[in-house]
Amino acid sequence: MTADTLALIKAALVPFVLISGEGLVALTMQNRYGRVIDRVRELHQRMRRGEDISGAEIKVLYRRGLLLRNSMILLFSSIMFCLLTSLFTYWTGGGGLSFLLFFASLVMFFLGIVLAIVDLFVSYRALQLRIRGFTEGKGTRPPS
Repeated sequence: MTADTLALIKAALVPFVLISGEGLVALTMQNRYGRVIDRVRELHQRMRRGEDISGAEIKVLYRRGLLLRNSMILLFSSIMFCLLTSLFTYWTGGGGLSFLLFFASLVMFFLGIVLAIVDLFVSYRALQLRIRGFTEGKGTRPPS
């Protein structure tokens, strides 16, 4: 193998290293999204039984669902662009298009992480609402 061939293989494989990290973050976001969905289902069941449900908690869950959904869309798009970067690098030997695809992938990954961080703040707000409900005598008592 020539030095150029080895450089091309290295350039085509670099995005795959990024993909493994992105995949772990995407898995985390999917788990968080699933918890939001489960909580909404639980609240829906309680509402059908006639229990009083906090509108504020529903709003927070809706906002979290949107944040996590958009974060996952960006993360999965980033993974797709990483794959395209590798393919175009291998097929064309690198160049401007491969660089643009990789740069777009990094931007989407960054934005997906930003949305995940915003979700952390919103989920903390939900926790505050829940604790406020406990201290005001509403809802189930927290475990002691």
